[in-house]
Amino acid sequence: MTKSNRYLILLLGLVAFLQVVFLRPGHQWGDDFAHYILQAKHLVTLHEFVAREYIPNPDVLNLGPQTLPPGLSVILAPVYAAFGLNLTAMKIVLILIFTGGLYFLDGLFADRLPQPWRYALILLVGLSPYVFSLRDEIETEKAFVALLLLTLWLTKRAFSPTGARSMKLAILIGICVFGMCATRNTGLAILPVFPLLDLLNSRPRRITWFSITIILTAGLLLSPIIILLHTTSGYAHLFNFSPLWIAQSALAFAKRFEIFWWGKDPRWPGNVTLVLVAVLAALGLFRDVRKHVGPAELFLPCYLAVNLPYFSPGFQLYLLPLYPLLVGYALIGFFNLAGGWRYRSAAIALGMSAVALLFGTAFWKTNWGPIREGLEDPEFAAVCDFIHDKTVSTEIVVFRKPRLLALLTEHPSTVYPMHLDRDPEPDEIWNYLVRVHASYVVVAHLDGPEFATDPIVDRTLVLHSLEAIPVFSNAHFKIYRLATSGPSIL
Repeated sequence: MTKSNRYLILLLGLVAFLQVVFLRPGHQWGDDFAHYILQAKHLVTLHEFVAREYIPNPDVLNLGPQTLPPGLSVILAPVYAAFGLNLTAMKIVLILIFTGGLYFLDGLFADRLPQPWRYALILLVGLSPYVFSLRDEIETEKAFVALLLLTLWLTKRAFSPTGARSMKLAILIGICVFGMCATRNTGLAILPVFPLLDLLNSRPRRITWFSITIILTAGLLLSPIIILLHTTSGYAHLFNFSPLWIAQSALAFAKRFEIFWWGKDPRWPGNVTLVLVAVLAALGLFRDVRKHVGPAELFLPCYLAVNLPYFSPGFQLYLLPLYPLLVGYALIGFFNLAGGWRYRSAAIALGMSAVALLFGTAFWKTNWGPIREGLEDPEFAAVCDFIHDKTVSTEIVVFRKPRLLALLTEHPSTVYPMHLDRDPEPDEIWNYLVRVHASYVVVAHLDGPEFATDPIVDRTLVLHSLEAIPVFSNAHFKIYRLATSGPSIL
């Protein structure tokens, strides 16, 4: 092992150590994380993989279908088997996977940046205020980014002038692509990269068996998951390919990139930083593409082609796979721009000071205490205890976070009607409750956009007061028993 490699591993260990040390108990409300844990629980207990406890509402498919890609659940299954519902253990595993993936980020830019600049790249990614905040979340992106960086690194080595494109390497890359796609459906965006690399690099221009083997390997491994679990179904209606939508989505995503550097009021420091980093990244990418087009350069437009038409423009988690590449290109731009300056050292010192000020201010404003919402909210814990202990396990419960409720209460759960463009009508809500034979409805009295529809649900149940009977309440929640579902057992 070379000295630079030892230093790199120590640096990655430091990033992982800091993220683990500053973990916060609990988890933000979310809901996807509970679905992945449900699937992991099923794997451990040898039940059917599909999370049948979650009953999708056909009007709220943006919560996802009954089955999500299994990659994260497979990662969490051994943790669940060893520690049960221990969120801290799950977070630590994901932190280690993500920081391990940054090793390949260093290799991806090894021929374009000196080693000290690549150390800076690792720190800028691993200690970014937003990336650092993700230590407290159980989500797919950290594992996805690690697999993406590994795949890009292997592909770059294979398609380098001195690379040896053996079938074993093609199969290995295909397995990595499979891992990406099994973790997040958007991993499919990397598939066009391989034939495009062939057409750019081969003479005569043709698609080689190396790329075909990669795609076939990934496809064969993915086929059982897609066919049996339908993990890619239920999303088509969430895409909008109109030019106006794509332009608006691109603008929304561009603005959200500031969260990696700042993301706090006042917004102008983040916006100024975003513009400067974008200019430097454009310079670095332009310089890179003039010399050679590699897998990372091709992945960028392919990934954007999948995410820009999607229904949630500006959702910052979708930017995480792009952030390490953006920083790498920005450092290339800065390195080459400062190379001809007389006061290069002063420019580097100024850049380091600016980053330290941005990151330091963001961390100073950060809440380092326990996460008080969701699982750490004692009022919500009381709701779960009531449902688990005082109701029949087969009775359907309706709540804004159905998968989380299903995980904690082992009840079948669903969500009331919601829409992306309008509020639901009271009759629409009531008809759905009757149609699914709901027994209980949990209404939240919480601020925030996530629970903005709950007051409408509350008014709906008050309108049907003869059939919707309050049976539990506290400062944050109220539970109604629906008389139409059968006699009360309380």
